[in-house]
Amino acid sequence: MRVPGSGREFAAAQQKADHEMPLRIMIVEDEEPLLQLLRYNFECAGYAVDTLTNGNHVEAHLENCLPDILIVDWMLPGLSGIELCWRLRRRPATKFLPVMMLTARCEEHDRARAIKAGADDYMVKPFSVRDLVARVEALLVRRNPEPQVEGATEPA
Repeated sequence: MRVPGSGREFAAAQQKADHEMPLRIMIVEDEEPLLQLLRYNFECAGYAVDTLTNGNHVEAHLENCLPDILIVDWMLPGLSGIELCWRLRRRPATKFLPVMMLTARCEEHDRARAIKAGADDYMVKPFSVRDLVARVEALLVRRNPEPQVEGATEPA
């Protein structure tokens, strides 16, 4: 049986189950004002947040601390977000790490390229922070769905 409620309720329950450890989000964004806005909103939603501004530093950071989800800009100094996705999907430790791509690139072929590279979702700038938080929560729920009780049915 699934517990009804929002992704935020799931995140709160997951934190409790993980001995009060907040879920960790890594945000890789080179626009400092946007990076601070995202950090603030995700911290207010109860997440631990790591931030980076250069794609070249992501893989080394992941060696020390693997987040529950990665939010990455496509166009970064150093390694691009798209190349980063390709690399993450080839590594066993990050093969299934949920990735949300943020970008100003809004063409259909860009979205398709990001998904093929391994992004799980894609948002075009400018975007609603509330929408981004909701999508991140949805990715986290799909990553760790609550086990189904045998014979249970979904709520109508």
